[in-house]
Amino acid sequence: MEQFSGRKRCLVTSPISKAIADVDVVFKKRSGIEAELFEVKLNSVESIVNGIYAACE
Repeated sequence: MEQFSGRKRCLVTSPISKAIADVDVVFKKRSGIEAELFEVKLNSVESIVNGIYAACE
């Protein structure tokens, strides 16, 4: 199993996405994970691309 401690994870999604709660549940089970949300409009390719780009910086 991969060790997640000390690693930062980024979530690129809509601020009202149900994925946020799902990811939060998993991250709470594993200590040492820092998460950052990058909010995007899921119906906009440009917004998604910009969100991924921002998460990579």
